[in-house]
Amino acid sequence: MAIEHFLTQAPIIAMQTGWPSLWLADPGTGKTQSFYSVARFFHADAIEAGRIPADTPLHHYAPDLVLSHYDPSDIGGIPWMAKDENGNTIQHRALPDYAKILAELGEGFVFCDEMLTATPSTQGAALKLINERKVGDIQLPDGVKIVAAANNTNVAGNFDLTAAASNRFWHYNFNIDFESWSSGFMGGFPDPEVKLLPEDWKTYVPELRALLVGFLRSKPDVLHVMPEEDSEQGHAWPSRRTWDMAADLLAAAKAYGAGEDVKAELLIGAVGEGAGYEALTYIQNIDLQDPEEILAEPAENLKLPDRGDQKFAILGSMTAAVERNLTDERWTKAWDILGEAVNQDATDVAVVQARTLVEVFFKAKADGRTLPPPHDQLNNFTEILQAAGLYGKKGQ
Repeated sequence: MAIEHFLTQAPIIAMQTGWPSLWLADPGTGKTQSFYSVARFFHADAIEAGRIPADTPLHHYAPDLVLSHYDPSDIGGIPWMAKDENGNTIQHRALPDYAKILAELGEGFVFCDEMLTATPSTQGAALKLINERKVGDIQLPDGVKIVAAANNTNVAGNFDLTAAASNRFWHYNFNIDFESWSSGFMGGFPDPEVKLLPEDWKTYVPELRALLVGFLRSKPDVLHVMPEEDSEQGHAWPSRRTWDMAADLLAAAKAYGAGEDVKAELLIGAVGEGAGYEALTYIQNIDLQDPEEILAEPAENLKLPDRGDQKFAILGSMTAAVERNLTDERWTKAWDILGEAVNQDATDVAVVQARTLVEVFFKAKADGRTLPPPHDQLNNFTEILQAAGLYGKKGQ
């Protein structure tokens, strides 16, 4: 049975980006077992690749914190007081084993189950772990993925998440249709077919950020829309944080080769239905020039439209393409394109992308690489280049 039969690709992609996920469904639908079917794959892959010892048990790699059974100290450690060498009383924490084990392994999962049936104080301790990825003085490694699960917000006995808390999660509405369930019920539920994200998936992030900024320039009212109704505060909603999340998720989806339905699910799980569908429609319908075509012949091929959001998306996609495949020639042509953008009355957008190219310069320099200065475009961007120390000095 393929993964789409009972889990979509979306949660598999989301958990690999490092953003915490919240799986929501009615009780008894199989959230926990489905999570562990995915965790088993990553556990086996880590052992096979030699990243963790072969005798590492699954419950060490993916501890299940059933929050409704936990006190706050069970999650963040039990405080105790002691005297230091100067006789001062200081607080220590007896840290839970799961944090020590994951820190030693360097990867794995923290599965926060029954998220909404936990008391608010326990939720608070869990959210500290989720937000800061820290337990006491133990910083969880980047390889540790965080997934929470909860019954739907309308189920009796739940403590609702605040808008601030829900805004830190990617939201997944877990659902298994009858046909998929009945097939598994009769023949057994196999583990899903999980595909790992390519290692270079983050190289697509600048391109997706450019597209989303283009959209937000056309619809600035959806940049930050905090829910007003209490019933909506536990769901996904658009904020500066979740647009950042959305860019990562869409970049990962592109690297993964995911379809439009998966991209929609990822986007809606980050920023909510209204803003998510609007952004996806914008991205699907925007008529962008191929950045590689523009890079081939900047003066001849760059034809900027009148709309500012489209200008931003075109130039942003171009600088993202250069960053993804950086050569001296492409770097120089990128500046030529920005110079041509100035000639086409797009100075404001060109200046933003010039700053992006300056950041590319410093990233390359940190890697021991020196890119040639953009001599032909100095007049257009002198102030930016001087401020970055790439050309002359301010005031000269």
